[in-house]
Amino acid sequence: MANSLAGMRDILIDPGLCGWPEERVTVLQDPEDIRTFVPRLRELVETTPDVLFLYFAGHGIILPDGQLCLTLTDTNPSEADSTALTFHKVRQLLLGSPARVKAVVLDSCNSGRAVNTMADPSAGTTDIEGAYTLAASDGAAHVVPLAEQAGTATSFTRELIELVRTGVPGAPEWLTFGALYPHLQFRLLSSGLPRPRQGSTDTADRFPFTRNVAQYVGSQVIEQYGLAMTAAFASGQKRGLTETRLAQALFLSGEAVAGYLSGRRIAPVEVLHDFFDCLDEHGCGLDHAAQQRIMDLRDAADTAVAHDPREIAALQRVNREQEAEIRALRSAWERERTEHARATVEAEQELARLKGTVDEQGRQLSHAAGYTRALEAELTEIRREADEVSRELRVLRSQLTRLTDPPVASVPDEAAQSLTARLQAPAATRSTTSGTAVAAPFPVAAPAPRPAQPRYAARPQPKRTWKARLRIAARTGNTSAAVRSTAMLLSLLLLSAAVATFAAAYIQHFAYTRLASCTKDQISRADTTNCLTQQAGTATDRAVESDQDTSTYTVTFTTAGGKQETWNVGQAFHDGTPAGTHLTLNSYHGTIVTITHGTLAADLDDNTAFLSSEQMVAPFLLMGAVTIPLVLTGDRFFISVTIFLAPFTAVWSLIASFFIFSPWHPAHWTTTTTAVAHALIWALICVPPIAMAAAD
Repeated sequence: MANSLAGMRDILIDPGLCGWPEERVTVLQDPEDIRTFVPRLRELVETTPDVLFLYFAGHGIILPDGQLCLTLTDTNPSEADSTALTFHKVRQLLLGSPARVKAVVLDSCNSGRAVNTMADPSAGTTDIEGAYTLAASDGAAHVVPLAEQAGTATSFTRELIELVRTGVPGAPEWLTFGALYPHLQFRLLSSGLPRPRQGSTDTADRFPFTRNVAQYVGSQVIEQYGLAMTAAFASGQKRGLTETRLAQALFLSGEAVAGYLSGRRIAPVEVLHDFFDCLDEHGCGLDHAAQQRIMDLRDAADTAVAHDPREIAALQRVNREQEAEIRALRSAWERERTEHARATVEAEQELARLKGTVDEQGRQLSHAAGYTRALEAELTEIRREADEVSRELRVLRSQLTRLTDPPVASVPDEAAQSLTARLQAPAATRSTTSGTAVAAPFPVAAPAPRPAQPRYAARPQPKRTWKARLRIAARTGNTSAAVRSTAMLLSLLLLSAAVATFAAAYIQHFAYTRLASCTKDQISRADTTNCLTQQAGTATDRAVESDQDTSTYTVTFTTAGGKQETWNVGQAFHDGTPAGTHLTLNSYHGTIVTITHGTLAADLDDNTAFLSSEQMVAPFLLMGAVTIPLVLTGDRFFISVTIFLAPFTAVWSLIASFFIFSPWHPAHWTTTTTAVAHALIWALICVPPIAMAAAD
């Protein structure tokens, strides 16, 4: 404490600093008795007519009622209210002071409470005119290590004394309390010391406390720097170098180059190096000594104007201009980004349209190719049938030609000669109507022999079509037992697969409601079969669709893997999840079952199911694909089995879909799709055999 008192006294009586007369500075070191100290302090306060400066360095404690007490040598901490000097008492003494400026500097713990005590608690303003208070800390003050206490002042007082002795570069000749405070605060905080506090009434903070030893004296150095820059540029002007060309070479504005060349602004080191290079390019470069002189003058001028108010104002003006330019560039960038985003969206839409057009043309080409192949097959069949008709026509013409040709005589063979001899034999006996035998020999001419008939090839049978073969199979009922058994087995297997698929989907649909989230141990072991896994998602859009009676709220979100889904949610969840909200997605077997955000949640019931319409319809379509060809044969066994099996499977699967998809909810279009698909399956399986039976 003695070092702090001595240091403060030295700057007060120093003629080059505060300049107070030595006889007007009183030091009361280590006062012991409060009963003698208070009268002495009152006497000094009441007899100081002009400026009163009160400095205290010591310990400060807080009474139970919150008052600040300044301790003396014999202060008993347990009886501080009677053995220490309360700051409330100091305030009362200052109220009786005739001085127009009253400055109080406290270097103690909890001294910040003095700033509040100087103000009237009821009125919120001070009763003391022209009062200035400077406190070291609101809480505990920094304590100098014990080994250094003998040779130095306290931390707060040491920084204050050094600030007064070094001054503030660029500040006026006299430094006021208000001018010293920000620099003192910066020095304390930079050293890791507590933040000080100040309080002032009227114009007490404008009192010139000390001379500024670092008053600005660098005008001559700046002038020399400006002359050196002007002379260097003059050599370049002789070779055609202008300020405009120099500004373009240095990528600077013309105003900035003019300021640097005149010395009004200190050029950065990089700009000076580029300036020297530009002079070299124009054939008027400076030698090393001249460059070094300009660099030294630049450093001296920079040090001289480090705190020059004019330089600060110029820099602030440049800073404002640069901020305005940054804002303009940012605005232009935002417009460009918006335009780019719009162009990107339009390009994506056009790409999607073109892709759709290409896909549609591909489908049309594929359909045309299939139609062409069908026409070619039909044309081939027609040509084959035409060839068969042509062959039959040639055969018929050949037969007709042979039938219409005249008979040709030929030599009779032995059988014909024998028959002729018998017919010519006498006494041939004939039967008459009366039963009398008459013998009449008569000559019989030998019959002309018939020409030998050639053998003709049998007419080829026409090829039966598949429709004819089906009609034959329907009439004969010749479907084999192996075919029946195989078709029946395939139908039963497909029906069993459909039942198992529905059962598994129904179990999975309600199993997740009884499961908890996966633990870290389960995730590390990849054992997530019986728990819910979590992943992060982001809400990207939300919408409301309203009709006369109800409103439907939807939220669109994107998973961490880029997958996008749209869910029906409640109004509370819709209102609480704007675009950009981070969501927690709970999944079960790869299907998202719940999404949460804070206390809000949306469930799977109104959205996704574990079984799609395609999975529901596929087994019955396959079963129909196996059964329909056999039913079309007209076999009564398949007709009877199908008529029994098809309505049962259709009605059963429809009831199962009701349980899985909650069809009473209007959002579940999949239920309607499933019902229509099952009706079509039943019609495809049952109508053909029934129609065929009616036709028979």
